[in-house]
Amino acid sequence: MKIMLSRMPGILLIALALAAAGCSKGPTAGTLAEARSYFERGDVNAASIQLKNIIRENPSSGAAHLLMARVLYSTGELSSARIEIQKAIDSAEPQSETLPLLARIMIAQGDFAEVIKRLSTTQIADRTSMVDLRTSLGFALFKIGKLSEAREMVATALASAPDYARAKLVEAGLELGSGDRERAEAIVAGVLEREPENLEAWQLSGDIKRLDAKRLPEALSAYEHVIALKAADPMANAGIIDIYLTRGDIRAVEAQFAKMKALLPQSPPTLYYGARIAFLKGDLAAAIDFSERLLGIQPDNVRGLVLAGMIATRT
Repeated sequence: MKIMLSRMPGILLIALALAAAGCSKGPTAGTLAEARSYFERGDVNAASIQLKNIIRENPSSGAAHLLMARVLYSTGELSSARIEIQKAIDSAEPQSETLPLLARIMIAQGDFAEVIKRLSTTQIADRTSMVDLRTSLGFALFKIGKLSEAREMVATALASAPDYARAKLVEAGLELGSGDRERAEAIVAGVLEREPENLEAWQLSGDIKRLDAKRLPEALSAYEHVIALKAADPMANAGIIDIYLTRGDIRAVEAQFAKMKALLPQSPPTLYYGARIAFLKGDLAAAIDFSERLLGIQPDNVRGLVLAGMIATRT
């Protein structure tokens, strides 16, 4: 009996170590699956909380950093998304998952020349990922004024995947940029016919319609369709607020902003509109607070800088 008792601490330690090893894998994997499920259901706040817990416990989890980058990108928190995607890349997550997302984030930040420099020669074995990357490169080329190269890049993407919605939408953007609004709208309509719930297509549809003051109700309807599919979409919320601001309907502006703030409290578009609305109401303290928080996240945000200058003239 003494021999058995003397062995018990060692046996317990081994058992506890094995249990701990099993728990460290199980809950992390489970929590990651839960975070992904939250994100897919549009609950970005719950997904973010889950992912922060995972990363706190396991900072080297490339999969967690990758999903966090997707969550942050979806809410417009681009600087943080850029950090997270780079951590995923450094953790050797698959290029097919990381590089297309990196390109999207860089484009959303306005780093068009940089994304071309960094990724223009990249080759990804996965066809869908390569098409998405070429689409991003085409958009970046368009934004720096290289229209013929942009059209060629988008055409290459569409040659591999003729109905790839995002490439078709960039094609629509090229048409819009060249002044052919009717052709652009026809392309977007074609995407929506094939994919009635494509959020980017509905967003672009709203953006095109908003160019015509007489079609603001149609634009509002398009943005509301996005919100119906994804309540936490920052650009659709922004589009709705912009239309209400154009109409001078401050009560509707405040109501929509309240929804946006509840869903996307730290998103740069939320902070921008918080500052803008507070400024319009004469609440300079709140305007300064929102403005400082925005520029703390995105110091080069052009609209934020312009607004900060306007606020400064009133203080």
